[in-house]
Amino acid sequence: MALPCFLYFECYKKCPLYLCSKYVPRKLCELRLGQFDVRFHAEPFCLYPGEELVGAENYGKSGSNYKTAIKAQPVIKADHAIRLKAILDHTDDDGVERNAGDIWQIEGPLMYFPTPNAEIVDIVAPYIIRAGQALKLSAVQQFTDKTGRKHVTGEEWYVNKPGAYLTGVNEEVVSMEESVTLTKDTGLKLRACQTFTDENGVKRLAGEQWLLTGEDQDEYYPQIGVEVVSVEKRVVLAQGQYCVVLDVVDSDLKPQYGKRELRKGCCTFFLHPEETLENGIQNSFVLSEDEAIVLIANEDFKDTNQKGKKVLRKSGEKWMVNGPVEYIPRIEVSVIDKRKQIPLSKNEGIYVQDTQTGRVRAVMGPESYMLQSYELLWKKELDPIVEEMLKHGGGTGSGDIRKIAYFEQSIDPQFLKGRDKTRVVQYRCPGNTAVQVNNYLDKTARVVFGPDLVILGPHENFSVLSLSAGKPKVSNAMKSLCLMLGPDFITDIIEVETSDHARLRLKVAFNNHFEYEKGNKESESKVFAVPDFIGFACRQIGSRIRAAVALIPFDEFHRHSAQVIQQAVFRDPVTGATYPFLKFDANNLVISSIDIQSIEPVDKKMSDSLTKSIQLAIEISTK
Repeated sequence: MALPCFLYFECYKKCPLYLCSKYVPRKLCELRLGQFDVRFHAEPFCLYPGEELVGAENYGKSGSNYKTAIKAQPVIKADHAIRLKAILDHTDDDGVERNAGDIWQIEGPLMYFPTPNAEIVDIVAPYIIRAGQALKLSAVQQFTDKTGRKHVTGEEWYVNKPGAYLTGVNEEVVSMEESVTLTKDTGLKLRACQTFTDENGVKRLAGEQWLLTGEDQDEYYPQIGVEVVSVEKRVVLAQGQYCVVLDVVDSDLKPQYGKRELRKGCCTFFLHPEETLENGIQNSFVLSEDEAIVLIANEDFKDTNQKGKKVLRKSGEKWMVNGPVEYIPRIEVSVIDKRKQIPLSKNEGIYVQDTQTGRVRAVMGPESYMLQSYELLWKKELDPIVEEMLKHGGGTGSGDIRKIAYFEQSIDPQFLKGRDKTRVVQYRCPGNTAVQVNNYLDKTARVVFGPDLVILGPHENFSVLSLSAGKPKVSNAMKSLCLMLGPDFITDIIEVETSDHARLRLKVAFNNHFEYEKGNKESESKVFAVPDFIGFACRQIGSRIRAAVALIPFDEFHRHSAQVIQQAVFRDPVTGATYPFLKFDANNLVISSIDIQSIEPVDKKMSDSLTKSIQLAIEISTK
């Protein structure tokens, strides 16, 4: 069986045609210029002069193919449609008047017979709407749909009935959207883009927000004028958890701005629009016996203390809740600190400041101390040089200084790791030394004699000694926290000049110690009256030796050097009496003996001459 087909004819020339036949008398035919005709499957026919096949390739030329003008007749499937456009004003087979430019469509299933009055625009396929989907449509112009609902130009609506949906001529597909499945733990925060009445008959104003949960409906299909702001999860509070909800909604679901509400576990809830959690979900405070929390009242309210008594809390008041207890703070209070008892062993302590009076004190062990609600740990700052000296045991200087060895026994490992400024400052005062501590608040001083542990109060600082060191002595070569009481010795190099201008370099060592009376504050503080006692002693002794040597010639000094220096140091310049020791009244420093370790001429030539004379004298004595 041959397939259905059709042909388009078009006439171009307007002229009379004479059709001749031996059986038919001659008659006159008229050519209709510019009009079309459609031929369907029938007997073969020929083209008259002026008629042409629409779509035939190279028609009228050699090699022309008329088969390209033959087209298959449109067959429209079920749920499909053929969309047509009127070329001329006409009345179709259903008696409907069509004007040129009108567009309409015919739904299948059917076989369409083309007409010269309309052209085929498109074969319209349906949109398949599956479960959980919604088709968003827009009206191209005002019309009434299949259900009898009127739509205005630009109006949008949704179709969510599962199945095949065939769009009309005046309908335009905007998008295919998915529905949202709502469970008992999920919800949607929706916002109205325009004023409308929803499916439940509630009037929604433009900009209004509301919550839709699985308790209201199982599935949410997109709606015109409604925007999905966010997908909300149910807030779950377990045992021992709590939260504070801000801007809580009332029974009419209207937010009460500024209102706070405390919710404790176990419970679940959804946050309504405008509601937020303050600091999220928080765990309750589980306090052991040695723990506590500090609370502050944000407003006046009546409270029940841990003893069960009613207490009126004033705004700004601070108090503590001690363990063991599980505590959830009320909305009227804030937790400002969580504290634990500080264990202190013997000779350990902390600095504590009273925030009400500003007073700072040191709390010493052995005990476990819990800071009160009005107390804070106080940080004691020290001078950087003192910090450095504490790391090295109480003294700093170059490694060739002999007295640096005094401080090695006092090195505290805690200062090497970094000092905790809230802990009481301690210093292990070495034996046979003294440390002076100044209280700058009371303007007093105390002296600690070693071996002992020096503990600084909150308003106390060490007296730093800048001592001379080296040979010859150099000022400020060593810093020290402790003063060496002796017996000790000091070595120095002194340059002298005799009466005959011989310049000599003397290396002398003298034993020293301090005289003091323990318990007598005046006597104890007097040893610190001269900060650089080494430099002071060296200068005093050096001046006496130089004065004595300047009065005698070189030969006499060479023969009696020990006697000259002894008398220069220990003779009283006023009375002329010689004493077995020299005492400085300024700081009670006592020089008990002096020894000449070497005598060298400053001039090298003189040194060579002196050496030769000594050798010659030895040879003469030997012979």
